[in-house]
This record gives sequence, structure tokens and C-alpha cells, in this order.
Amino acid sequence: SKGNIGIRQLFHFTNKSEPLNHFSDTMGENVEVNLSSSLKQAQQWDWPLNRNDGIVEIINTDEKFEVVLEAAFFQPKEIEVKVIGDQLVVRCYHEEQTQQFGEVKREVNRCYNLPADVDKKTIKSNLTSRGHLVITAAKLKK
Repeated sequence: SKGNIGIRQLFHFTNKSEPLNHFSDTMGENVEVNLSSSLKQAQQWDWPLNRNDGIVEIINTDEKFEVVLEAAFFQPKEIEVKVIGDQLVVRCYHEEQTQQFGEVKREVNRCYNLPADVDKKTIKSNLTSRGHLVITAAKLKK
């Protein structure tokens, strides 16, 4: 495992009936993406680093919430996961100098609606040795 990533109070995930809101990679302003109803019901997220066209499957059962994002280009210190209100915010930023290519920067900013029944106090994130950012949370007791 590459290590645990600190969680700050900031999160946003999508409900089945809500459009996906996210930050533009290049402009820093909010962009609303309306997904088809089939995508909304499958609870999928857009993630530009995923090989399967950037769509991420969400595990959202009565007991837990889990999402796995590809983040192989980033180290734990370069990844920030926060909860703000009902939103999950994920920010990944990498910058390096190389003799061959000069300055190389990678940055991804995304904001997702959390399901209403997620216990925000239990949200945890971990970067695996395979470069997967795993975000998990328990559900609120009914």
C-alpha cells in the first residue's frame, strides 16, 4: 500500500436523480454534466484517468459506499479528498521537472454528490500499491 491519505471535511457524490457536477480540469469553474437516466441509475462518475472512458462504477449498498478511482500518476501527498457539505471533492496534483520533457504537470479536480445516507464521519481514502484511490464510507443507521 502507498499509504493513507488524509481526509478533510469535504465531499460530494451523485444521487440517482441528480446531474453530476464537477470541476473543469482546465478552467477551475463548475461545469454541470447531465448524464442519461441509465447512467444516473447505475450511479457512475466521470473520472478522466480511468481507462474505460472515464466512467467509474459506484458500490452503494445498504451497508457501505465505495468508489475506486485510478490515480497511478500521483503519490499520497499529492491527493486531497475532502467533504464539504454533501459533496466529495477529490484533487490530485503532480508537478515535476525532467531534463527530457521540461516541466510536467498533472491535475484533476472533481466534485461529486454524496448519497444522502452516507455517514460522512466514516469516509476514508487509501491509495493502493496498484495506484487505485479507494474511498469508502459506512451508511447512516436507519
